Amino acid sequence: MKYYYKEGIVKTGNIFMGEDVTRSARIESMRERLLEAVPQISSDRAVLITEAYKKYNNETVYVKRAKALAELLEKLPVAILDGELIVGSVSDKLRCAHIFPEFGLDWLIEELDGNPMRPENRPGDKYEISLKDEEALRSIAGYWYNNNHEYRCKAVLPEETHLIREMGVTDSYWLMIGGEGHLTVNLRRVVREGLKQYIERAKSRITELDLADPAQAEQKPFLESVIISCEAVIRYAARYAVLARKLAAKEVRAVRKEELLYIADICERVPAKPARNFHEALQSVWFVNLCIQIENNGHSISMGRLDQNLISYYENDIKSGELTPEDGLELMECLYLKLFQLHKITSWGNTKSFSGYQLFQNITIGG
Repeated sequence: MKYYYKEGIVKTGNIFMGEDVTRSARIESMRERLLEAVPQISSDRAVLITEAYKKYNNETVYVKRAKALAELLEKLPVAILDGELIVGSVSDKLRCAHIFPEFGLDWLIEELDGNPMRPENRPGDKYEISLKDEEALRSIAGYWYNNNHEYRCKAVLPEETHLIREMGVTDSYWLMIGGEGHLTVNLRRVVREGLKQYIERAKSRITELDLADPAQAEQKPFLESVIISCEAVIRYAARYAVLARKLAAKEVRAVRKEELLYIADICERVPAKPARNFHEALQSVWFVNLCIQIENNGHSISMGRLDQNLISYYENDIKSGELTPEDGLELMECLYLKLFQLHKITSWGNTKSFSGYQLFQNITIGG
């Protein structure tokens, strides 16, 4: 697949190095659209997760969270921006922050009440919110009162820790309302084996369990949750394949039509199956990272040794002539723009320490 990089070349100044930076017209256009977009708060995920937790409340924690993720990946809106080569977004809004009420919601309701200020009135890291989204978030707040991670943390902490926090000595509130972070999953294995292999291993392990042994019986819900989650991610990718084919059917530009059909083929393959080339490998990595970001609101959910994990795909494609270095650069830039689209809003007190819409999505270069 050729990406028609030479259709347009744009040179822009590098304000840090004083040098010209060459980008394809595709990248420059998408970059400008994203930079101009105002970050917004969406209620979509919060409403769906509330419905799912009510629906699956009697399940084990493992299965409940897996089924809740499956509901999110089935029902959250999907969108493909014009020109994109790597697809998958948390929302159909260009720059969107979802809300994670299962971790904490009181802080946002307080800020919407003006304490200390509304999100759109912040001096930095501003977020706009529609009246419809605000009303939806207020409507679910009662369900999460005394019923989420924040309250469970507060219930087990000694009284003196609350006093110390009020004095400003320490502050662990951002951890109470945040999810699991500071992790890098085995993206290399996903790219090389595909999620269907994970499903088969989990199913095989379940058949081997001796359910009369309590220790082994406890493994069953976790293994079931692995199957549910992986199948949900595969179906989520398939939604993008369907969307790409619909867009291709309406597309009048021959080049973009071909790209959309190729994107559909990729999304029908990965991350379910092993990636066969650099483009598929990048798309597989992105789908897995994106679904983790949708599932919880932890920071530093990273891509690890991306160059070491994907170098063989890049080199093979260059050698075969399927890819040029310019094509490879453009694909990487598409991935970085997807990373830029991710936003997670936290309380203003926490934001002051982590300003700049930071998510700390680290990539290790070299080794």
